[in-house]
Amino acid sequence: RHALAKRKEIDFEELQNDTIILHHKREAEEFHERISKLIQGLKKRPRIYIKADAENCAILVAVGKGVALTIAGAQRLAPEGTRFVPLKEMFLPVSIFWKEGEQDPTLQTFLSAVIENRSLRKSKTHCLDLSAKTP
Repeated sequence: RHALAKRKEIDFEELQNDTIILHHKREAEEFHERISKLIQGLKKRPRIYIKADAENCAILVAVGKGVALTIAGAQRLAPEGTRFVPLKEMFLPVSIFWKEGEQDPTLQTFLSAVIENRSLRKSKTHCLDLSAKTP
């Protein structure tokens, strides 16, 4: 069993002594580039294993080949006993596609939240602390 498997979450830097299993760049170029940049920022670079087309990341992890960075939804596809531990402050881009003119309320709520979040990140706007008492 991996030493970090008992943790609730870990920092990316804690993987520098591990082998990180990645998809080939042609399969997931943006993901591969982001992880490569993160690795370059580490003091000690982890070993990298690029999986072959016929290989499965979850199986490679289960047999002890290394650790894999994946989405939470992959948990249901992993062999029993495989542990998923979130990385602290690890956010990757998400793409969403929808039919033009779609009026689904859930989609509209999601898009509004994304637009609001993006505008807050790009601006120097700060949220007001309404719980503070004024003199």
